[in-house]
Amino acid sequence: MLFRSAHRILGLDVGTSAIKVAIVDKSLRQTVLVGWDEEPVAADAPEEQRVDALRAILKRNLRPDDVLAVGLPTAACMHRTLSFPFRDDKAITEAVGFELENHIPTPLAELVVDHVQVASPEATPSEDRQTEVTAFAAPRTEVVRWLDRLRVAGAEPRRLGVTGLTYASLVRALPELKSGTTMLVDVGVQGAEVVVTVEGETQYLRSVSTGAAGVATTLAAQLQLAPGPTLLQTHARLLPQGAVPETQDERAAHDATVAALAPLMRELRQTLGAWLRKARTKPDRLVLTGGLGKLAGLHEF
Repeated sequence: MLFRSAHRILGLDVGTSAIKVAIVDKSLRQTVLVGWDEEPVAADAPEEQRVDALRAILKRNLRPDDVLAVGLPTAACMHRTLSFPFRDDKAITEAVGFELENHIPTPLAELVVDHVQVASPEATPSEDRQTEVTAFAAPRTEVVRWLDRLRVAGAEPRRLGVTGLTYASLVRALPELKSGTTMLVDVGVQGAEVVVTVEGETQYLRSVSTGAAGVATTLAAQLQLAPGPTLLQTHARLLPQGAVPETQDERAAHDATVAALAPLMRELRQTLGAWLRKARTKPDRLVLTGGLGKLAGLHEF
């Protein structure tokens, strides 16, 4: 055959409160999202229930010839920015491990290491050029545990990446986000992940330990309510800037929501500050994803 037919890729997202798959048809000319599925799971569910949920969603969607891709949470990895005075890909791959040893306390034998190029400035008149990469190092035991969970559910992933880099791939696939500088924030149940892309290429990423669960716990305490899975949907309120609350209850809900969001906002402002110190370029746009991203008014806030 001169041309390879399209094949399917299943992107698997193993979240705290749900397991999701995105089904993509990929050919030489185009990549198309053709399906989506979700299997809810309680945030405090035991491991056996999570494996059952994995098995159920894969049974519904996985075909024998599909390529299964999964992302390791960025929080599970150490990552460092490294610079090299050469551009050869093979030489960089060989040098990353040696250079990374100077930046992390864990022996390389206990880690799984990979890297991605994030910047390559224009050459100087002397033709010297620095190549900047982000190197990732995950504990080998954590990677094995992650893969074993999938194998128990009957899955053998062919691609294992880092979730922060998968967001960058999404940005590259959307013309309205690819150009300029995009900051994408995915607020999950237990934490948030931030990635900054420039012209579709990853330039910065960070994981944040504050997520929707922490926001909900603080909101419940502020409003003197019992925590619950629907608390944010039913009681969180953010008024538009300059808006006057119509009732005392609306004012109380707004103030409580602002107080509950404060730790997350502090982390995100620190992340933005770190990016500005690195690049001195403000993002052209902010993209919010995750369950908390649905909160009305959060983007403006």
